[in-house]
Amino acid sequence: MRVAGKIFEAFGIAAVMIGLIQGIYGDMWGELYLFLGGIAVFLIGRRIERRTNIQTNVKNELHHS
Repeated sequence: MRVAGKIFEAFGIAAVMIGLIQGIYGDMWGELYLFLGGIAVFLIGRRIERRTNIQTNVKNELHHS
């Protein structure tokens, strides 16, 4: 799941970058949609990554006790 979180984060950053480039060369609404969508996808990936880190830490603590 950690890899899935990183992939979502990467797609989110890419969407924001594409949106900014699209805004420079044309459609401002497209920029807004890609910007907001990219932020949402990034935050989903961040949540997945944090959840897997917490679960991994709990398992490691129980294993080493």
